[in-house]
Amino acid sequence: MKFGYTIIYVPHVATSLEFFNRAFGLERRFLHESGTYGELETGETTLAFASHELGEMNFPTGHIKAHSSAQPLGIEIALVTSDVTTAHKRAIAAGATTQRKALGSNRVVCSLS
Repeated sequence: MKFGYTIIYVPHVATSLEFFNRAFGLERRFLHESGTYGELETGETTLAFASHELGEMNFPTGHIKAHSSAQPLGIEIALVTSDVTTAHKRAIAAGATTQRKALGSNRVVCSLS
């Protein structure tokens, strides 16, 4: 067995795909014609976005909508680069905000909204 997908449920799938392209240079692999599901080119493991409507179908008892949560969810999506400084500047220019910089390492945690 291997890890295949992380799916993030969002209000606007196409907008999320566009943001990740601008902020991190990840190309869109697929956007369903309905606009309710899309994937990015992220290597072997797929980062995907799905609409909250699909979330309601997949989780009939409900799900937490990350964009309206007062605190971050208990997960991180880690993107790896050899040039953290340039990647961080690009993400900020695209609309991400810095949550914190890890001291003594090449790691920056950004908040995406």
